[in-house]
Amino acid sequence: DGVTYTSNDLQIVAPPRPKAVGLSTLTGLVEYIKSNIDFEEIDEYMIHVVSPAEVSFMSCLYGNDGQRDILATAVPLLPGINFDRYLRTEEFNVMLQSSFVKNDDRDLLLKFSGNIQENTNRKTQDDGVTQVVEMKTGVTTISNVIVPNPVTLAPYRSFTEIEQVESDFIFRVKEGPLCAIFEADGGAWRNEVMKRIKEYLRKELGDEITILA
Repeated sequence: DGVTYTSNDLQIVAPPRPKAVGLSTLTGLVEYIKSNIDFEEIDEYMIHVVSPAEVSFMSCLYGNDGQRDILATAVPLLPGINFDRYLRTEEFNVMLQSSFVKNDDRDLLLKFSGNIQENTNRKTQDDGVTQVVEMKTGVTTISNVIVPNPVTLAPYRSFTEIEQVESDFIFRVKEGPLCAIFEADGGAWRNEVMKRIKEYLRKELGDEITILA
């Protein structure tokens, strides 16, 4: 009936695509874009802020098959942070000092976790919201203190070129003594980080490049 058929499934044979350049900083990405070393023949390109820890520089759609080339991808080298996991106080203190920006609440947690005393004859008071534990408040003085909650911390979760975003965390203590922090902002920090990345790139590259975040 005038319909054309084939006995095989046919697919377009795509030409080779360039392998994306791997970078670990926004500075490196900006320098690569300004160099214009690999994309002189590309008329239009854009930047996609994929997540707080990934930014891609890519061409716009071209060709009859609507292809897009990813020319470079920046992924920061981030410390491993143990959220939602109980750690011994020494490990917890090391994590706070190495993976979080110094601020008042970070210093408060360092002081607090470093002076917790475990007493097998006493149970930690906990109503589900507020905890009371024994803490060393002087050279030989042991006192009951309320665990600080919530705390505002700024972990290293994105590129160091931007100011790290502070967000709320729940600090918990249990027998061991063990300490843990739990994210308490519903992931809203991600939107703010991506906004800051976009602002940084806009400042460095101007308005000629489309930046999506």
